[in-house]
Amino acid sequence: MRRFQQQVVQWMHGAFGYRDSEDIRMRELRFLEEALELCQATGMSRDNVLFMVDYVFKRPKGDPKQEIGGVMITIAGMCHALGLDLEECARDERQRIERNVEQIQQRHAAKPRPR
Repeated sequence: MRRFQQQVVQWMHGAFGYRDSEDIRMRELRFLEEALELCQATGMSRDNVLFMVDYVFKRPKGDPKQEIGGVMITIAGMCHALGLDLEECARDERQRIERNVEQIQQRHAAKPRPR
């Protein structure tokens, strides 16, 4: 996994520059966007998304390291439920983004920026 993470970071630095790649607010928005797109792709309703936003933000903040672990456990479980291989999905997406850098850079430039 460490090698994959290093490859992604190297790609991000080349595609978005160091500043956007290292900006935690930018990374938060992009992660949330991808999580929402996954939920939308699997049929989650907007009402359930908003319900979960309220549920989460009424609770105390968690520890980022533990929450990342929770994300990894949850995405592995979701892949299982969908009949998908987590590593294959990640590898395929990394290959796709490496082939489409210019298009991704254009879309990135048009995305909402952190407030």
